[in-house]
Amino acid sequence: MATDLKLFIAGEWTEGTGDDHYEVRSPSTGEHIYNVPKASPADIDLAAAAAREATEEMRHWTHLGLQAVVFTNDLSKAFWYADRIRSGTVIVNDSTDFWETFQPFGGAAGTDTGWGRQRIDEFTDLQTVVFVLRED
Repeated sequence: MATDLKLFIAGEWTEGTGDDHYEVRSPSTGEHIYNVPKASPADIDLAAAAAREATEEMRHWTHLGLQAVVFTNDLSKAFWYADRIRSGTVIVNDSTDFWETFQPFGGAAGTDTGWGRQRIDEFTDLQTVVFVLRED
């Protein structure tokens, strides 16, 4: 039996205001394991506002700018967010624990990654964007 999941928006678990859900299936068995609510435009607006607020609050928590994740079915929104996130890698529709840092990497320019990019960080903001595109 599938488990019904919730959306995590503005620090709280919520059913969301959308009227549909995604069915998540096990890649190994094909079994229907989760139902994930589809976020409505209102849910997305609330999440984006909360993310903007949290970004301002968390900006001073760390000097690292390593990886970030965006989940969306809208390719133009993915590029919009990826262009605005100060991170060395932006992963779209996947988790950060899967991707190795073999790509050009070093965090966002002006951040303290511990490895550095010598002088190039003074002139550029090298970023890798990873997209996971699936057909439903």
